[in-house]
Amino acid sequence: MEQYRTNGLEIDARELPDYLPLFLEYLSTRPWDEIRNWLEDIHHILGLLGERLYQRESFYHVVMDSLLMLSGRTADRQELAQIVASEERDDTPEALDKVWEEEMVKFVDDQGSSCSTGSVVGQRRRELEQTQTIHLSDQLITDATPRQAGRA
Repeated sequence: MEQYRTNGLEIDARELPDYLPLFLEYLSTRPWDEIRNWLEDIHHILGLLGERLYQRESFYHVVMDSLLMLSGRTADRQELAQIVASEERDDTPEALDKVWEEEMVKFVDDQGSSCSTGSVVGQRRRELEQTQTIHLSDQLITDATPRQAGRA
């Protein structure tokens, strides 16, 4: 993440530095030699992703193959095919459900205190504490009540 920040790309806390679209966006701002070096560094990942997509009959394998070609490196397709064939498929509906399964709600954090102020819940509580209550007067409600047509 520091590499991104040093070169002027601020990333959202929800994005991981190895998120491929973010990584490619970062590379789009860099000189060609640096792009090639980065792609060469991850050529093994590009090859593996490309083979997984190919075996799942996804045309997106062409994107990975193109990035691999830009890196100047080649991949041993037979070796990658064996690796991918030995992997447990993680694109089944059951596997995807497991990944997106909601975490159990915790009312007490790991330190034993409830409603931690460092969590999302704590952040929301702080936001709510800053909210001001608005009191509507009877006159305001009367003024906002729709009037029947034809009456002034």
